[in-house]
Formats: sequence, structure tokens, C-alpha cells
Amino acid sequence: MARFFFPTEYRFSDEGIEVAFLGFRRKHLWKEFQSYWISPTGVLLSPFAAAHRLENFRGRFVLFGPRREEVLEYVRQHIEPAATNLGEA
Repeated sequence: MARFFFPTEYRFSDEGIEVAFLGFRRKHLWKEFQSYWISPTGVLLSPFAAAHRLENFRGRFVLFGPRREEVLEYVRQHIEPAATNLGEA
């Protein structure tokens, strides 16, 4: 729940996504992700090609904030679309 109450900064690049939260920075390369799942508030970047029970623990959830379409466009450009991608809203 802390991610909903403390600021999280996301930086997208052609290599991957960098997440800054409470003074810690972590970089994830696009090649680490095989699929994505869209929800009303964000997108889950998953390391699995199909739905998997561990993706909530090994994936990265990115909140949209006010830039929903920009985030989705960037994700679509860098993660190959899989037939299993759900929640295209």
C-alpha cells in the first residue's frame, strides 16, 4: 500500500524503465518483460508470456497517473504483444 501513499517516479527509456521509490532506484530492462496486463489504474509488466500466479510478485506494476495513454503507448512499443494480454481498455 505504500506505493499509493508515497511518491513513485518512473523514467522510461529505450533500454527499460527506472523506478525511484523512497530513495531507492531500480532499473528494469524491457527484455525482462514478456507480456503486460492493463487495469483501470495502471499496467502490470509481467516476466511471463502467459498468466502466472507469480507475476504479481515478479512483475512491475506502473501506475498511470494523469498520463495513461503515454504510458500505454510506451509499453506497447517495447513489449511484444502477446495473445494473452488482457484488459485492453
